Amino acid sequence: MSKKLRTPKKSGALALVLSLLVIVTFIFIPTLVAAEDPAAEDPVVEDPVAEDSLTNILPLPNFAVYGNTNAISLAGQQWVTIGKNITGQEGTDGVNIGTANTLTLILSDKGNDFDASSGPYGAVAFRAGGNGTTTAACYTTFTTTNPDNTFHYADNPTSVGAIDNIDPWTYPNEYLGSTLHQKMNSLITDTDLFPTREVNHIVPRTLDTSNRGGIAGPTVEDQKLWPLSLYEWSSYQEGEPWVLGTASARFGGSGEFWSRSAHGTMGYQMREIAGTGFDDDGGNAFGRNSYMELGVRPAFTLDLSSVIFTSPTSGASIKASLTEQTPVCINSVWSGSDAKKLTFSDSALAFDLSDKSDRTANSTVTPTLDLGSYTATAGKQISCLFVSKSSEGKNYYEKTNITSSAVSDTNLVISTADMDEGNYTLYVFVEEIAEGDYSDFCSAPVSLDLTIANPSNDAGLTHVFDEAVTWDGDGTSDDTPKTTGVAVGSNVPEITPDDFTTSHPAATVTLHTSDEYDDDEASIVLTAGANDIYVKVVAEDGVTTLYYKVTVDREVSYTVAQLGGTSEIAHTTGIAITFTPAVTGLTADDITLTPADSPPAGAVTKGALTGSGTSWTLHLAGVSAPGNVNVAIQDFNGCTVSGSPKTVEVFRRNPSDDAGLTHVFDEAVTWDGDGTSDDAPKTTGVAVGSNVPEITPDDFTKSDPAATVTLHTSDEYDGDGEESIALIAGANDIYVKVVAEDGVTTLYYKVTVDREVSYTVTQLGGTSEIANTTGIAITFTPAVAGLTADDITLTPADNPAGAVTKGALTGSGTSWTLHLTGVSAPGNVSVAIQDFNGCTVSGLPKTVEVFRKEGGAITNGAITNGAITTGAITTGAITTGAITSGSITTGDDFDIGWLVTALLFAAAGLTICVAARRMLKKYRIAARR
Repeated sequence: MSKKLRTPKKSGALALVLSLLVIVTFIFIPTLVAAEDPAAEDPVVEDPVAEDSLTNILPLPNFAVYGNTNAISLAGQQWVTIGKNITGQEGTDGVNIGTANTLTLILSDKGNDFDASSGPYGAVAFRAGGNGTTTAACYTTFTTTNPDNTFHYADNPTSVGAIDNIDPWTYPNEYLGSTLHQKMNSLITDTDLFPTREVNHIVPRTLDTSNRGGIAGPTVEDQKLWPLSLYEWSSYQEGEPWVLGTASARFGGSGEFWSRSAHGTMGYQMREIAGTGFDDDGGNAFGRNSYMELGVRPAFTLDLSSVIFTSPTSGASIKASLTEQTPVCINSVWSGSDAKKLTFSDSALAFDLSDKSDRTANSTVTPTLDLGSYTATAGKQISCLFVSKSSEGKNYYEKTNITSSAVSDTNLVISTADMDEGNYTLYVFVEEIAEGDYSDFCSAPVSLDLTIANPSNDAGLTHVFDEAVTWDGDGTSDDTPKTTGVAVGSNVPEITPDDFTTSHPAATVTLHTSDEYDDDEASIVLTAGANDIYVKVVAEDGVTTLYYKVTVDREVSYTVAQLGGTSEIAHTTGIAITFTPAVTGLTADDITLTPADSPPAGAVTKGALTGSGTSWTLHLAGVSAPGNVNVAIQDFNGCTVSGSPKTVEVFRRNPSDDAGLTHVFDEAVTWDGDGTSDDAPKTTGVAVGSNVPEITPDDFTKSDPAATVTLHTSDEYDGDGEESIALIAGANDIYVKVVAEDGVTTLYYKVTVDREVSYTVTQLGGTSEIANTTGIAITFTPAVAGLTADDITLTPADNPAGAVTKGALTGSGTSWTLHLTGVSAPGNVSVAIQDFNGCTVSGLPKTVEVFRKEGGAITNGAITNGAITTGAITTGAITTGAITSGSITTGDDFDIGWLVTALLFAAAGLTICVAARRMLKKYRIAARR
């Protein structure tokens, strides 16, 4: 993506002088514009202040650490932490420049580079060109003392936002008035992007020429959004307590975005995130491309003094989706990897309680607060925070019964179900919850003391699958569990804790697969028959525990269906039995088949049983009479069978004498002849593509499915036939014998299968502009014989490119090569192959690209492929553009078409080429030592 400065081409005798000057400059003159040295300005980073010093109602989460593993949601986007300031001392950690209780954030993901429409805020040039474009031609020329370094930038506007009468720029990399500066100002004033209520919590800063200001040019004050500077990036060190993960993980992928730092006198700095750090070389390389558009990546400092607490969000508010009057444990449920949104206290939201006296509660007795004449308002709800007074206690959040869905209510009911006992401060407030990645706002919380006590020690179970049960044993230890048994239908696939009813709703039920009671299953699959389920119940007090063992007998149900039979057409060959659930140990003796009709009908002879799991087949040795059959299955292998017997209809038919064939390869065919003997078979012909390698009995469609088809390779029609016959290219005579179901009627057939030939082509030996194509490889499907070069026609596929001269053809089977005696023009060539040697060719023509080497070569003169091989210079070598041994004189003996002398010099990104012109007359050249 980097671009080099270009020097105008030189010609004539000045070229050599300029080349030598470039070399001297490259070797002896140091770089004029030095890169900014991040190491020289690295700040002394102090140890971070203890996080627990930053508290409001709840201890705020460790933003500095978990800000980089949990994005912060604000203004519709997600942001990551790059600094924090607890005490107000500037520079204590990262790039934070705010006062006490502030956090510095940067946009988490800016989208794709160099795409103005990518990312939430798009991309801009550091300083855009005239007429709003970004092409170099639109920029006002600014020239330094070096006449070869010309840059193009637009002038400052006369005003930017609230800043009027901006002085003309002194250097083109000034931040004040730049397009990047204007973009930052336009974002923060766009209330659709940054709502005013959130902007009010952003701390403005001043940008100046100091390390922390990080800009070139005049000071810019009251900036709420700003790009990073090189100093700030360098301050953001890997391994510091507020930094976790790689740069890629923190900033949402690799890519470039503008900083506000100047690059020397002329350029700008950009940041390239690559793997684990910052690529300053990228900044140098892009610094002078002022017309390039890079990502807009704002940063800002946030005042946390009004933040009450945080909550998870992932594109939608987690709080809004909570069930009313269901406390959520903040410590566990809300401490995951979701992005975190902030809840700010907002004086515009008023709320109060007349009675703030202490309350007590337990799992069944919950506090009720009198709201007087309070009326719910659309978009607002009353919420609670339960903050434990114990350092080891849990904190809870609850959406109460007063939400925007309630017209009005004077009773605020607060649930404490499933909350740990202990002493809490209960905070009640009106809350305005925003969807998506926007902040929430609440009134100043009203507080009162709440005590949750007297947890239950009841660990009893009363019902299993809603069935009242009686228990044996005391269950006080896992060695002597309470026991009982229940039966369930086949439609009950599993058992879960919810299938048990506890004596006390606050008790906890866990399921286990063994009497060790050490695993904890969310559900256990029930197999057919007896299932021993081990259950542990812990009472609300967290201490009292009882152990249970329940034997669940899951019944087996089944369905039946006949196989293979069609009324009056085909015999039933078996009975499919499908079980719910899967079973094992079933035998044919467990199944009884009896006629279901009277007078007797549906008579069958039972055969072998196959299958497993849910799918079994009882094969039938014969069907003596069609009709309904009862299929009864007795209890087996510990399984109780329900719904027995089942009824299934079976079919029988007389043997057919139909030995006809209707289709070959799914193609309807017409037959010639009667086929009653092998001397006079029915005949027909079909054509198939090259992708059909063989023919099998399954490729023939019988008039009667019960007929038998065999394939043969000769008109003897002997033996048991072939499982398959390979098809060669062209005509294949296939002999087919069909025996009807009656085992007597037989017809003979002869099918001529014409297998087409397809092919692919690729060029050989050629490389674009480097080497000529020497031939065209032709790959056939299937193998062929008898192909000649005359069967192949080569024509240009492009006009007038792709011209070749056909040579000899070699090869056999599937692989052939059409050699080329020349390529007169590179490009695409059509390769058409006509039908040959009895083969039908499909898919023609094919197109292949051929290549030709750029330039010519003098083979009998002096230079071949740019090297002197014969003729002129026999001793001496040209090194670095000079002949160090030997000399060139004129003579009469050698005929040289032209002579090229090329010297290549490269320095400081400049390339100078001097080429000698073609000589128009003949010269004699002699080399002598």
